[in-house]
Amino acid sequence: MTRKQKIFINTASNIGLQFINMAIRFILMPLVLAYFGKEVFGINAYIGSIVLIFNFFGFAISMSLMKYIPEMIGKNEYKQINKLIFSVLPISVFLYFILGLLIFTFPLYGLNWFNVPENLQTLTKSVMQLIGIFTCLQFLQPIAGGILSGFQHFHLHNKIMIISVISSILAYIIVKKTNTDLFYYVLISQIGMFIVLIIKVYYCIKVIPFKIKFVKPDFKTLKRVFGFNLYLISNQVADHFMYTTDRLILQKVLGPVSVTYYHVGRRISDLVRQFTTLPTSALIPECSKAFATNDDNFLTKLNITGQLLYNFLIIPASIVFILLLDKFIVLWVGPDFKTSILIGRLFLLNILISTVYRFFIVNLISNNKVKEIGISKFVYCIINMIVSYILAKKIGILGVIIPTVFYFYVIYPSILFYLLKKLKYYTIKEFLSVTLPSILTITITIILFYFGSNYLKVDSWISFIRKFTVFYLISSVIYLLFTKDSERKNIFHLIRSIKIFRI
Repeated sequence: MTRKQKIFINTASNIGLQFINMAIRFILMPLVLAYFGKEVFGINAYIGSIVLIFNFFGFAISMSLMKYIPEMIGKNEYKQINKLIFSVLPISVFLYFILGLLIFTFPLYGLNWFNVPENLQTLTKSVMQLIGIFTCLQFLQPIAGGILSGFQHFHLHNKIMIISVISSILAYIIVKKTNTDLFYYVLISQIGMFIVLIIKVYYCIKVIPFKIKFVKPDFKTLKRVFGFNLYLISNQVADHFMYTTDRLILQKVLGPVSVTYYHVGRRISDLVRQFTTLPTSALIPECSKAFATNDDNFLTKLNITGQLLYNFLIIPASIVFILLLDKFIVLWVGPDFKTSILIGRLFLLNILISTVYRFFIVNLISNNKVKEIGISKFVYCIINMIVSYILAKKIGILGVIIPTVFYFYVIYPSILFYLLKKLKYYTIKEFLSVTLPSILTITITIILFYFGSNYLKVDSWISFIRKFTVFYLISSVIYLLFTKDSERKNIFHLIRSIKIFRI
């Protein structure tokens, strides 16, 4: 399989299967919300935030394997891969035991402080203790995910993950038929996730192209892995804290219903973020290999033509979705959630802005250049929590959003621009050539939408799809018009050159 074919298959797999995942969750969420009600649903979102805060190390382990396995394959260091797996294994076992214990014991000291209503405390405690037990059993999850991604079997990983979504559907059907509570919904979902883990491990054994042999954990390997991960962990910790503490602050200051309003707006951006980042996450293994082998030709094509193609596919759809979000939310969860519209738009704008430099971030991760981002985000997340708490008491839900938005709209792009000049993955001219079409497309599409908004009456999903399609096509044409003729030809050439069936 050629590099282009491998990248295409991984990217298409990520997009296609994630689209299925998103569609199922999209249909399921309003049903679950309607069944449990705003208050219990808010408590469920609050519990999810606690779990996410304690669960960030799994991402770091998975990302390490996804980065270093391709590098070792490029250098034919298969013994090192074996050593890498067994070096991170005891760390993963220890971490997941501690994480499970923290989640299990959290209700003993956290419920009153976060003002969980008395009538919901027993339910919250039983659900968190259940999740704590299952978390201890999930210690192979980041290793299995990292191995499948590192060996570029993204399609397997994504297919398996659909099982967890199906388990959520079964959970909803069972609790509704039996008229039971959140505990049983979470129990069935957690069993589904454990089955996913077993299947992942099975496929890991099948895809590894050598016989696994037990070796003692190697300190040098761990030092190499966590040297890379120190700043990546800082970045991930900060992300988790900035987003998950928003829900915790709202729970304490305004109660579980405010958490539900926030979660609906935030949930939309989370789903869109998965859809927009999965294509680029599929590039990290090949990009890591390119840096390891000094393949400058591939990196140049990736950073310019690849970014332009990505922007062409993502930017127009993102713009139109943001503009039509008010219609989407009313159709999705009803007119009672208009509070969630502004929340959703602010977070979606962050995704839209970050899209224009998405491949630059791929370069940074692949080449272990995340120091500045990790430190700055970790420091800011502490400031963010303090300011969010103060503003939430003064102005409500928007108070937890404004500080987060400020970081991603102002500080984060400034740091990236500094790194752009320092690391020289692009020249300034090249960077402008891949960002200007996006910026101009965003500006023109918003102006057209503003003048045409009076004619936009959306009262059904069919009407929404029609309006979305029309504006998407207009926005796509605008993007191509602002793209240089030579790069436009490169985009179409790249698409034509991917021979899907010659594998």
